[in-house]
Amino acid sequence: MGGRVALEFCLDHPDLVGGLVLVGAVGVRENRDRLSAVRVPTLIVWGGADAVSPIDNGRLLNEKISASSFFVIDGAPHPCYLAQPAIWHRELVSFLEKI
Repeated sequence: MGGRVALEFCLDHPDLVGGLVLVGAVGVRENRDRLSAVRVPTLIVWGGADAVSPIDNGRLLNEKISASSFFVIDGAPHPCYLAQPAIWHRELVSFLEKI
């Protein structure tokens, strides 16, 4: 539920957030109407085989958050960072270097 907490914190306290990383986040549909209010650089990472949070949630985040990038780790489950740590690390470091 960390993605949901981070997303809702960013929505409720935008002045305290400089960047956002969402990995297979839940709570996307519940916050659908507020997603376009996210104005910070956002990295959205999803496992291609995520059975907890559908990949359509990641696509919705990417569509609604203007400063976002969306990356899918093919074949990875919900904890995609554990299944493919080298890919996860590369994407995270690249995002952090940009912001």
